[in-house]
Amino acid sequence: MLPTIRTSAIAGGRQAVRRRTLDIGLSLLNAVVTLCSFVVILWGLSAAAPLHLFGKEYAIPGYLVWAALIYAVLNRADAVDRLAVGAALISSSSNSSRFPLQLVRTRRTPNRSR
Repeated sequence: MLPTIRTSAIAGGRQAVRRRTLDIGLSLLNAVVTLCSFVVILWGLSAAAPLHLFGKEYAIPGYLVWAALIYAVLNRADAVDRLAVGAALISSSSNSSRFPLQLVRTRRTPNRSR
């Protein structure tokens, strides 16, 4: 006998997919608008205030945008390094994962020396 498929379950699934697609699209639009406004504001601020280093004035167009981009790239590289170190720590701790289990077994067994 073949199983029956309820059409309400299919319609509910389609509605959930549409909702998730709409949420992703709106999130992407929000991220793009935020990025554009952030870049425009930083570019305008860096044009009004030249960069002063070691007593000299440098006119680098959009230097605040470039500084934010460099910071983001370096921060991402740091996050990748932290993930690599965390993975190494997890793999080394999995080798000694039997130790807590041995403690629990020792605690549950009564002391027979008394």
